[in-house]
Parts: sequence; C-alpha cells; structure tokens
Amino acid sequence: MQRVNKCFQSSNTNGTELLNDLTLAIHSLKKGIVPPDIDVDLLETEDVERYVHDDLAQGYEFEKHVKLMKLDPLSEKEIRDCCSRFLVELIKQLKQRLPENYKILKQIDIFSVNNVLRHYWKD
Repeated sequence: MQRVNKCFQSSNTNGTELLNDLTLAIHSLKKGIVPPDIDVDLLETEDVERYVHDDLAQGYEFEKHVKLMKLDPLSEKEIRDCCSRFLVELIKQLKQRLPENYKILKQIDIFSVNNVLRHYWKD
C-alpha cells in the first residue's frame, strides 16, 4: 500500500506500473473479505458488499491479538465487521483511482519498458 501511495505522490510515475500496483492491492485486500471459493473480479463489480463475509481470517497478527484480548463473541464480531467495512471502503477508494480505460492499459502493459527489457535481459 505504501508503494501505491508513493506512486500517486510522485510526479513522474509509470502509468502501467501504477495500474499493476493498484490492481494487485485490490486483489490482496479482496482476500480479507471474499472467500477464496467465490470467483469474483472486484474490478468489474460495483456491488462489492454483496460478496463480503465478515468471518474470514484477517491475518495472523490480527487473529493472534484477538485471541489474546479474550473478547466476548459480540465484541469480536463488531471488530470484524468494522474491519470488513474498512476494507470494502478502501477497495472502493482504490477502484475510483483506476482510469476508465484500465482494461486497455492492462493490455498495453505487454509493451511496457519493464516487460520488454525483462525478455531482453533473460537472453
């Protein structure tokens, strides 16, 4: 996330690299709210809340801390709900930063400097 934020603050940003970072961030955040058995592209859907499950693991540190706090089930559920709402809002905010033509930019990424040079350096 820090990388995405720094790219937005930079004055000379590679557009395709920023697009890749944004989509990677959205897909990473998706793991915290959408079960792996639900195949949905959050970049394509407007109704993110429809796929949200509040009972997913939020990461090792979070789960460890919740266990150490020994919260009652209602308090734990409220915290998980709050975290899920935060992730949904963050995903929505990141999606707003995507350009309207992001699909075309994704296809153009094949010709980006990094991809072209990567093949050159392999040989």
